[in-house]
Amino acid sequence: MTNMDVAEEKTKFDDVTDATRSSIARIREMEASWTRSLPKTPLPEFGVKLSVEDIKDNRPRLVKRIHQACSMHLEHFRATNAAKVAYLLRGYLCMVDTRNIYGLYYFSRAMLELLAFLHEVRSRVVAVATKAESNFIGNGQEFFSIVVRARYATSNPDLSTKLKAAGLSSESAKPFNITNCMKGLAASDIYSALAVRYDELCDFVHHNAPSHAAGSVGIIEAAGVVNSAGGAILTSKAGPIAIYDFPVLTKEADALNATVPLFLSFAEAVAVLQNSFPEGPYPVAFLVRETGNRFGMQVGHNPSQPWSFATLTDGYQPRYNDLCPCGSTAKYKQCCLNKRHIGATNLL
Repeated sequence: MTNMDVAEEKTKFDDVTDATRSSIARIREMEASWTRSLPKTPLPEFGVKLSVEDIKDNRPRLVKRIHQACSMHLEHFRATNAAKVAYLLRGYLCMVDTRNIYGLYYFSRAMLELLAFLHEVRSRVVAVATKAESNFIGNGQEFFSIVVRARYATSNPDLSTKLKAAGLSSESAKPFNITNCMKGLAASDIYSALAVRYDELCDFVHHNAPSHAAGSVGIIEAAGVVNSAGGAILTSKAGPIAIYDFPVLTKEADALNATVPLFLSFAEAVAVLQNSFPEGPYPVAFLVRETGNRFGMQVGHNPSQPWSFATLTDGYQPRYNDLCPCGSTAKYKQCCLNKRHIGATNLL
């Protein structure tokens, strides 16, 4: 941002903290970065059913087909996530600019739910990718089913029927339960501190007590009030009286100060997870041993220049205990902390 932009931002939000203003500027930068991270070329689409019967006696081809099908669906999944995050960032910034109290909480909750969803999907595929290689067919099919479910599961009965007719299994058509996803996030050593804020955000979405106070200027003590029709309500003694108005600038500032740091933390955590998915169901050593090379298709980006963490976050560095964005499944402090380049693993 230019100095003029910063000055304009400061004037516009002069009733919020300096830390909030700085975080708003950071969210604006992230929105542009996520938009740029989308694949610049079309991605070939695989079907929703993995068929291997025709090549079950050709082990190298079998490994290739399973790995490529899984990797391609995962690439689509990552691209979709990038678009989702860009929309959530833009939507939140619209709520910031219009100082929409409810919108600030709604978009914050949506970003946290996306984080929980990605954490759940990643946990499942990582568990499969680290299984014994002796059952590589079953592992590949399980990995495929998880990613396809993450892409296509729906609560829309008509769409579900059509997808099942196209070959989607009943299990893969069933959406991930967001409550269970949030429980998984809360159980994580890395993200538990973020997950505990979920109920706070839900209070506004579910129209609980905090949401009712959003339109109240505050409570004063008085012995009587005059209503809008010109009449009066008198009480025998002074008592609390609530005053309502729209907009309530103090409540807007409170909502900004409360949600901006949360939303930014959620978005940064999503960036870490986006770049820490395994590239497929099999480790590179297994692929090389079975097929003789790191095989696959170039999709959306040059494999020699992977989607880097810096591309998605414009310079943001992961915290010591975050998952390393290189995809190793280790913590950042134990992996790429001292390396010069931090990038996502390539699609083979």
